[in-house]
Amino acid sequence: MATSALKQTGVDQVVKKAAHTTTSTVGDLAFPIYDDRLEAAISQILEVLGNSVPQRSARFYAIKLFEHDALVEAELDLSPFQRKEIKDIIRITEEVFTEDAESIVINERYAFIERVCQMAQSHTEDFALTLSDKIDRIVTNRILALPIFSVVMYLVYFLSIQTVGTMWTDWANDVLFGKYVPDLVTSGLDYLPSSGLA
Repeated sequence: MATSALKQTGVDQVVKKAAHTTTSTVGDLAFPIYDDRLEAAISQILEVLGNSVPQRSARFYAIKLFEHDALVEAELDLSPFQRKEIKDIIRITEEVFTEDAESIVINERYAFIERVCQMAQSHTEDFALTLSDKIDRIVTNRILALPIFSVVMYLVYFLSIQTVGTMWTDWANDVLFGKYVPDLVTSGLDYLPSSGLA
């Protein structure tokens, strides 16, 4: 059955398929990867949180707790032990980075954005044509290719038969096989009866 939004046919199937695709790929979400030291702190906070937050958004909550987000801290019902452990993790990480937690996350986000921008940027030298590319653009042109091929084949024929090729074939016929080879064969045959081999 064809799908047409105008005729209202097959729209329900498209919506069901989209909903299925969305729910089936939730586990495959990709997150930005930060500095190993920050990633270690986030992993430790995730361990402390355990099942107290939904698994799908656990990383979000871990980062927000690391940043001291007051709204997230108020939303979560964490035990005093969990709060103490998270504060210790944040304190140690701040000492390692020698910055406060919020600045650490901001700097890591900017570093990630910078890496993504560098991957997306193109430099003019990436698109510069080499000599081979320039020749290919002319020789493989859909209009010029056959005339160029014809001219090249004519030049090959002209050089091999009319000019340079004539000198070599004349030398091979007149000198090599007209003088040297017959003289060599004659002297070899003259040698055979005198040596007693014949």
